[in-house]
Amino acid sequence: MTSTPYKEFELRAVEAGVSAELAHSMYNVVRDSQEHDWMLPLKVWTGDEGAMIARALKNPTIMAESCTLLFATDGLMYDEGQVHAGISNLKRRELEAWIFNR
Repeated sequence: MTSTPYKEFELRAVEAGVSAELAHSMYNVVRDSQEHDWMLPLKVWTGDEGAMIARALKNPTIMAESCTLLFATDGLMYDEGQVHAGISNLKRRELEAWIFNR
């Protein structure tokens, strides 16, 4: 397996106590935020490794839901992904508030 900064982040998250499944979801989000050139606030959010891991440890369910939303919508760019992921508009607003209000 090739090591990338994203895979190293995933490993550090697991070592810190984040479940392997959630760490992998976070890996996908961190990778896509950079490689798909997401909006700056999301790139800043995913770029703060320590804060992401701490938030995942404190609120793993919300972090998992946020990762699902971000991955499904390619960084909040495509609403149809939200629909396919089964995320309501109310839930999306709650998750966006959690993401953007550190």
